[in-house]
Amino acid sequence: MQLAGIQQVLLAIYSESQKINPNVCSSVTAKKLGMDPVKFKVAIDKLESKGLIYGSLIITGDCCPIPRMVLIDNVKLTQFGIECVEKIQQILRDIPYQAINGENKIRQPWLNQITAQVNEVCSIENRHKAC
Repeated sequence: MQLAGIQQVLLAIYSESQKINPNVCSSVTAKKLGMDPVKFKVAIDKLESKGLIYGSLIITGDCCPIPRMVLIDNVKLTQFGIECVEKIQQILRDIPYQAINGENKIRQPWLNQITAQVNEVCSIENRHKAC
């Protein structure tokens, strides 16, 4: 299953922050995640605006909604961000064996269902349901 950029970045930040000596700035990059740099910057911006992370520095231009630069030296996950990661990991762990094909990809119709579950986990609307 290919996660959306925002989910991929969120899981990478979580994974790096669990290490003894985390270095998010050098370990979580567009290049290391195999992402387009613009999509990476947009993902960081969305994670910050949705309240899943804090501490990033987002530099925007005058007329362009896409961030020119993001700095994640001091980024941390919020409690809501941690809960989202844990829920996503649980969903991915619970994928039934018969849903995986020989190429380690998820077969239909499970793919649509799992993608919908993962997308729903971290929506802002669901944030208030958990409280």
